[in-house]
Amino acid sequence: MFKTEPMKKIRIICLEEDKRKLIESVHELGLLDIRKSEVSIQDDTVLESIDELSDIFIKTNGALKILDNKINQLKIKKDIKIEKIRHINIGKLINEVKNEKVLGNIYMFAERENLIDEDLQKLDDSYRIAKIFEGINISFGEFNSKTLSFAAFILNNRNKKEFETEIRKVGNKEYEQIEKKLDKNRLLTFIAYKKSLGEAIEKIVKKFSIEDIDIHHKYLSGTPEDIQKFVTEKKEEYAAEKGIINKELTVIAKTKYAWLKSINEMIHIEMMRAAIGVNFKKTQKTTLVEGWVPAKIFIKFKTVLNKALKNRIIIEEINTTEIAPTLLNRPGILKSFDYIMEFFSLPRSDEIDPTWVFIFSFLIFYGLMISDVGYGLLSLGFAYLITKKTNPEGLLYNVSKIWEISAFSAILFGFLSNQYLGFSLNHYFINYQAFDWIKSMPMILLATIFFGITQIIIGLIFSFINNYNKGHKLLAVSKVTSIIAIIAGIIAVAGFLFHVFSGSISLIAAAVAIPAFISTFALSGIEAAETINLITHPLSYARIFGFGLASIIIAMLIDQAFMPTLSQGIPLFIVFLILFIVLHFLNMIMGIFEGIIQGARLNYVEFFSKFYTGGGIKFKPFSFKRNYTRENDIILK
Repeated sequence: MFKTEPMKKIRIICLEEDKRKLIESVHELGLLDIRKSEVSIQDDTVLESIDELSDIFIKTNGALKILDNKINQLKIKKDIKIEKIRHINIGKLINEVKNEKVLGNIYMFAERENLIDEDLQKLDDSYRIAKIFEGINISFGEFNSKTLSFAAFILNNRNKKEFETEIRKVGNKEYEQIEKKLDKNRLLTFIAYKKSLGEAIEKIVKKFSIEDIDIHHKYLSGTPEDIQKFVTEKKEEYAAEKGIINKELTVIAKTKYAWLKSINEMIHIEMMRAAIGVNFKKTQKTTLVEGWVPAKIFIKFKTVLNKALKNRIIIEEINTTEIAPTLLNRPGILKSFDYIMEFFSLPRSDEIDPTWVFIFSFLIFYGLMISDVGYGLLSLGFAYLITKKTNPEGLLYNVSKIWEISAFSAILFGFLSNQYLGFSLNHYFINYQAFDWIKSMPMILLATIFFGITQIIIGLIFSFINNYNKGHKLLAVSKVTSIIAIIAGIIAVAGFLFHVFSGSISLIAAAVAIPAFISTFALSGIEAAETINLITHPLSYARIFGFGLASIIIAMLIDQAFMPTLSQGIPLFIVFLILFIVLHFLNMIMGIFEGIIQGARLNYVEFFSKFYTGGGIKFKPFSFKRNYTRENDIILK
């Protein structure tokens, strides 16, 4: 329960000719965390097919992106049927992709569509310019001259006089100007001028132009009306061609998408297999690989590999002092706690795994700090929605999953304390209340401190086990004397200062605490200093009581001040109802935030600091997940 999954380090040796079969078998099983061997023989290399596979993977991946975009654009996803295809051998796989023309067709249609879209943009620009010049008797095809230059731009109407003054000074009547009012603020200005005036005219145009117009744009040929007609007809042609492309790609998507997905997945798998060879060792006739497997499945793993390679293989355990990789393997509903432990720091495989204690204590901390059925139900709903909208591999999903589980704890403690958005409602269906936050404040405070003492002592016990297993005997014993000093010291202080215990019990406790502390100091000065600090640490757990009580009191105040009633009148009823909902929502959010932060903090800071080293290396088996293909005949049962 408090250990990570036990591991065995193994060595596998087979004939060089069976290397590919070994890689395929290990990969299908997905249970061996492959590590580079320290054996002094030649390093192996990647399989020879990796370059060819990489090229094919890039092509299939690109084709899939094109099809995915088209499927989303045309909204035909529901028409695409995915049937898993059995994995085929690498030679047949490469040949099948090479002989399939669908890849070339996908890229051809996509390239043509891109060219059409680029041309459509140019057509739209040309149409816009022609529309601006509509009604002006000019032909764009005539804007090519050896002696004249042409410029068109939009001028702010209020700058018209200033512009005309400057252009007259420079132009000296060797230019011609045409104007068209676009609206009350903008004026289209077209100028034809001698090339010799080019630099001077360009400076003036640049000074006054608020938008330049490219009169040499593609498709600008003829009158503005001719251009508009041409653009309209050309866009209709392109629309028809894009329709044909969409039909062709739709047919490909419906008939080849599943195949392409499967082939892409197979290629990716084969690339992984081709690349893993660099972690192998080899002789002239044999190949060797080492790695870690979970101890509980080692016999089955060995049996299946022997069967797959027809007993032409040697699998042996390796005795090693190397720290094994860490595998956390909680049941499905609790896997998110494994994720959070990994996010914080994985436990090492040679130390206590505190995840179960973390789960149990976190649920209690969170439940007490929220302690309201209404808030619990609301937080459960919010957490559920977030888990449905986020990536299961991401931090937000896993935090929300923990939040979702913890909401049940808040509901439970809310029921026990008879809290429903600040109201007491248990009497409507059951006459029961385990504790009252207002009347039982001393009891709740003492319970949280007692829980803190218990968790800190558990942490010291874990530290004793870790140090003892690592051979640090004196430090391990100092943890025991530290536990005795803390327990006896707390009893003595509680008896002398708060009269919780009788005088004789307090004296006995003090008589035990002092030599226990002296023994701790003798065994480990650092541990003795830490023991003094530990006496105050349980008080940190009083924050559970503080945050829980604050949430309850705020909820009650909201109910007293903003409970809506129809006797207030409809307008005030609506105002008070909105305030009632908003304030309870804010109180819930504050409680949830504090519950998660403080629940985690008490574990990480107060509990883990007593024993936890962390920094474990995650168990990463050579494996993959099939979504579009079926495996070969190697399955571990």
